[in-house]
Amino acid sequence: MPIYRKPRNEYEKTEMVLRKKKTKSNVNLAFDATNLSKRDFTRIIFPYSLHTTPDSKNIFNWLKTGQIAKPMLIPFSRATGVPIEFLLGEENKMLERELKSKIMLRTPMG
Repeated sequence: MPIYRKPRNEYEKTEMVLRKKKTKSNVNLAFDATNLSKRDFTRIIFPYSLHTTPDSKNIFNWLKTGQIAKPMLIPFSRATGVPIEFLLGEENKMLERELKSKIMLRTPMG
């Protein structure tokens, strides 16, 4: 069974685009709530790697596209403290509110 199949109609096409956007926003939301720099986050995800630059590029690409390599889903989920389902685009309003409130607490008002 192919991983990607072409949408059969406009409705399916729209659904695929919305799902992709939701996944991207969930990945970014989870990362932003950690309050870590990309470099520190890289050290958590790749603890045994000696070279952080290529690994940082991976994380930058994940945040840019919202697509995480399958083997890295579990470490990313553990590092951010969010379930894998949420990272894959599943809607969870309560978790979303919690993550957004963590981000808002760090943002200086002024």
